[in-house]
Amino acid sequence: MWRHVDAMKSSPKTGTEIEMDRQVKSLKAAADRLLADPAMENPAVCRTRITKPFALGAIIDPGHCLDLMESSSVHLMKMAHLSLEAQYDAQG
Repeated sequence: MWRHVDAMKSSPKTGTEIEMDRQVKSLKAAADRLLADPAMENPAVCRTRITKPFALGAIIDPGHCLDLMESSSVHLMKMAHLSLEAQYDAQG
């Protein structure tokens, strides 16, 4: 799906473009995992009420924040949205 975007560029990728590509791949992988979630395939699993909520843990890495004040981050979000939208359209 991204071939047409990469084909338009003739110059080597900058560090920012490489990082954006990495983040898009990461977002695509997360979307794939979400779409493969058994709860999505079996809605009855989602209808159960949570009686004892808990957290397993969290890792907060400020080095990988999406700063929407930067135009490159806004572009990344747009590309990720288009990718996710295409995946949803492909699944019907």
